[in-house]
Amino acid sequence: MSYEHPQYLNLKLPVIPLKSFDPDDFPAWAHKAQRFFSQYGLWDIIIKKRKNPADDVEPSTKSSVIDLGPSSESRPGGRILIGKPDPNEPYEVDVYEWNQQHSLAYNYLMNALENYTAAYARCYTAKDIAEVWERLQAQYSGQNYARLILLEHKLS
Repeated sequence: MSYEHPQYLNLKLPVIPLKSFDPDDFPAWAHKAQRFFSQYGLWDIIIKKRKNPADDVEPSTKSSVIDLGPSSESRPGGRILIGKPDPNEPYEVDVYEWNQQHSLAYNYLMNALENYTAAYARCYTAKDIAEVWERLQAQYSGQNYARLILLEHKLS
């Protein structure tokens, strides 16, 4: 028997916002970003758990076109998807949806970096959102660890 209390039937929780990038507290910002992307089901794209079904092609965020990948070269329309996918072609739908979700995640993350020129400049040439995230991790997680060591040293 499931218990459903009437006041909770239409409960809508507030959306977790993505705060502006904070290089001075990168670990906390990164955790908040993970929570933000998880609520929309986008975190698995960022950490490459859900890869582009079209293989290792450039996502639409960089090229403005949806490349269906090398396995679709024999397709009547070629590799590039024009317009919406054919609903009777699951592969086209998967590639289209992945690109839509990747674009959403990429734009949210790049918007968060907008006020930090160094971070933005480091990341805008990245091929995809996973590479953006890797670059941020490489640059800023080490810096914060070094700051923590210095602060601990000053305390002792």
